[in-house]
Amino acid sequence: MTLAPGTKETDAHLVARIRAGERTAFEAIVERYRAALIACAHARLGSFTDAEDVAQEAFVQAYFHLDELREPAALLTWLRRMADRLALMRLRSRRDQPADPEDFDTIADTHETVTETVEVESLLSQLPQAMRETVSLTGLAGYTCAEAARILGVQEGTVKSRLNRARAKLKEVLEMSERDLGWPTGDFTRRTIERLKREARRLAANGKFDEASEKARRF
Repeated sequence: MTLAPGTKETDAHLVARIRAGERTAFEAIVERYRAALIACAHARLGSFTDAEDVAQEAFVQAYFHLDELREPAALLTWLRRMADRLALMRLRSRRDQPADPEDFDTIADTHETVTETVEVESLLSQLPQAMRETVSLTGLAGYTCAEAARILGVQEGTVKSRLNRARAKLKEVLEMSERDLGWPTGDFTRRTIERLKREARRLAANGKFDEASEKARRF
């Protein structure tokens, strides 16, 4: 499939390029869906730090298992399912460990204080999971209601309804920008690539995923 200059590449086109070993195509996928995966994981975990870690792991696993994706056009659904599964595993592993608000400090490096970040986490934790993810996607990650609806697989009206019900408690959260909350920037993509390289070396050392590991060495 050929796209006209300046046209946004489809997921299927990017997947084809990744399978051909093109680094920039994988980076484009990470850039495109990092916020969506973090929002998905955060809705389960209630921690931005854990959510970022889970999102990175989901991207890395997706890279090495990309051949299992039968419908490249359904990439986002596949990635969200993977992130949700990893988040559930993380949740089970810490089930007996109470959440510590101090875990959220690390996302506030460029913020004046960590107070607002902890308050955000506290407020979001009071919402049902579906509403939490909706708020994360629109209020924190900056997606429009229409974009969030596509990511979540629901009607746009459902997204708006969830936001209306959450607005009373989360008014300040919804007004915060991506910059204010330290939402992942290009550094997230860089750290994801570094993590992929480490996993490639580990797999190569164990004699696994030879073809994928060879592609990963190109990064």
